[in-house]
Amino acid sequence: MYEEQGNCLPCARDENGGAMFRQKAKPRGGGQPEPADERTRGEADSHLRHKIIYLMKIGVIGSMQYTEKMMEARDELIKLGHDAFVTKLATAFIGKTDEEKEVIKLRQKNNMDAIREFWRMMQVADAVLVMNLDKHGIKNYIGGNTLMEIGFAHVLDQKIFLYHPIPEMPYCQSEIEAVKPVIINEDLSLVK
Repeated sequence: MYEEQGNCLPCARDENGGAMFRQKAKPRGGGQPEPADERTRGEADSHLRHKIIYLMKIGVIGSMQYTEKMMEARDELIKLGHDAFVTKLATAFIGKTDEEKEVIKLRQKNNMDAIREFWRMMQVADAVLVMNLDKHGIKNYIGGNTLMEIGFAHVLDQKIFLYHPIPEMPYCQSEIEAVKPVIINEDLSLVK
């Protein structure tokens, strides 16, 4: 079902249906030191065999108008072996019209501290994937909130991946260029 990835083997599925990987047990011998704690060698090996290894922890960001597409990208990243996430506030947007999503977005920003909520989640991430899709007649749109999240990722020294090329938007083009994002052109296998 899932193939070995480097020194990892598939061991289970996470709550989103993605593969979780465990580190291959390291062979004993060749002067390898004994376990540092009081567990027996067998217990230490068993512990290693069940350690889950993800490639990267990745926050998927973008306009909440495209929540469903962000969740699809998250699910694909999980299938590729990453620990990907979207904001915990995303579920309220699923299946809503654009007008309903706009109302939800404003309520969450103003009443639920949505910006800070995602900032907290980003603290343990390795990277962000920006789902910059067309919006308001602008190709590869990046809005103000997403631009802030790109800035957060840059300050946190995280990798920044853009789903599409940098948009030609005067208020943010040079700022996005300055953080040197990796443009993946819809190929999630390039997220490394």
